[in-house]
Amino acid sequence: MLGGVAEAVAPLNDLCVDDFNAIVFVGGSGAVKYINSPVALGMVREAADKGKILAAIGVAPLVLQCGLCSFVCPSKMDLTEKFIGARQLIEKEKEEIRQEEEKQQRLAEESVE
Repeated sequence: MLGGVAEAVAPLNDLCVDDFNAIVFVGGSGAVKYINSPVALGMVREAADKGKILAAIGVAPLVLQCGLCSFVCPSKMDLTEKFIGARQLIEKEKEEIRQEEEKQQRLAEESVE
């Protein structure tokens, strides 16, 4: 999402949970595809059953949630819209903070004059 790139060295379905101490799902827009992946969700359940460490970054905790919960996961479109909405809210808040800082700076400059 912000320019970082990770290269997969093996397809997910070629991996064995027993070969790892921990499984980490990295966030970003690409992580959303795993919420409906039987392979990814199966790995989450198997890792949890075996007491392995599970971790997720950014939007990826949804993968863990879908893998560990018995409910039907929201559609990729629903999650994408929520993810985009959250990013827009963050950007709006950043802009409001920037505007407030500019206002405070103007007031400080005016009080010096």
